Amino acid sequence: MKKNNIILFASALLFLGACTDTALDPLSGVFPAPKEVQLSSLSGMTNDKGANRIITVDLSSPDGVKLHAVFVADKNVYFLPSSIYTAADAATAKKGNFISTESTIDGKGIASGNITVEGDGVNYKVKAVLFTEDGSPYKCSWSGTIPFEPEAVVFDLVDRTIPRLDGNLDHYVDLIDEDGKTVAEFYIILAPGQGFTGNYTVEENVSSPGQMGNGWMFDASAWGMGIMSGGSFLVDGDTKLWILAGNKVNIAQEPDGTYSFTSDELLVSSTGSAADGVKTTLDYQGSMIETLTQFGSLTSYVAWGMNMVGVELLSDGITITPGAWGNTYTGSGKYLKLELYSTDGSIAPGEYKACEVGGTINPSEFGIGYDGVFGPSGTTWYTLADSVPSYTYITDGTLKVSESGGIYTITLRSSVINVTYSGPLAAQ
Repeated sequence: MKKNNIILFASALLFLGACTDTALDPLSGVFPAPKEVQLSSLSGMTNDKGANRIITVDLSSPDGVKLHAVFVADKNVYFLPSSIYTAADAATAKKGNFISTESTIDGKGIASGNITVEGDGVNYKVKAVLFTEDGSPYKCSWSGTIPFEPEAVVFDLVDRTIPRLDGNLDHYVDLIDEDGKTVAEFYIILAPGQGFTGNYTVEENVSSPGQMGNGWMFDASAWGMGIMSGGSFLVDGDTKLWILAGNKVNIAQEPDGTYSFTSDELLVSSTGSAADGVKTTLDYQGSMIETLTQFGSLTSYVAWGMNMVGVELLSDGITITPGAWGNTYTGSGKYLKLELYSTDGSIAPGEYKACEVGGTINPSEFGIGYDGVFGPSGTTWYTLADSVPSYTYITDGTLKVSESGGIYTITLRSSVINVTYSGPLAAQ
């Protein structure tokens, strides 16, 4: 299994600094001598993925002292990343905290402190300085293995293209998590029809096919233009980490059709400067998702006694011609005809599963494709080539719908196609 995370060597540096008596031990001369605990065994562990990943670790000493620590980590990382975890209560805890109000040491609630973790998903070292709610200080250490079960996190992969004046194409290859947040973007120049797989050396001032551009940022505030930036980057939390020139990045397509993005050592910088660079590893997987850009139609069947609506969404390259009996589509591209449950003719945000029988749609279901009386019915994926359509029925998968300010995001994941649309559900 692959680890999908950013493990910054900067964390290791912080760890080394924090392990000194000066940095980790603010106790001398002010507080009672801490109770030093050599933890020796892992007695329990849980790993729950939600908005964040909540990892609990129970460590015990031979004389029965137990540390119960509840960590908050990136949901896309299946193991406990290296970091200095600081105390926060349950209401405010975020990635990089441990939840003090749910953690205990020696059976006592924890009021404050730090837990420093160094590990790679298997082998770990833990050091902690903690203050309990009654003011007692503890100084703990442990080393050993934690048996995290690997998870393959496969991001959505979107390849956006922009024509260049020289006839080539700028490709922006994005990896997007399940919340719609970009976790990485790679800027590559390619010739028409050229795929983006390959071994790249990241370069400055790229201009030719087969080159990957470095990430950069420039403060142009003095000229009234603010911060300018572009190129390739990773994302850690809310921070863009620009991929600097000289790095090696490999993009390959795996036998199952997914794409891998790997680099054993990647120098990145939040400022775009090598002087502020930190080293990380890159090991991501992405599954291509088609992007639809045009709204075709929205039809309610409620007045006809059927609790469902139909919506048609299209890619670029297709011309829509309205007619008395529906739209006519010409050109070349892809489009989705979708049917889903509705009692009022609108599309409600939520998650929909595939129905079991074509033509019978229950609450929170979308209709699978099937042979109808007048031709293809239900949810169907079309390819249009020179105005000639071919189609494949969608018979499984999950449909997610969200809405904000009249802009809908509709994402369908199935064994046939992964596809997404973001835009209005009305003709503009």
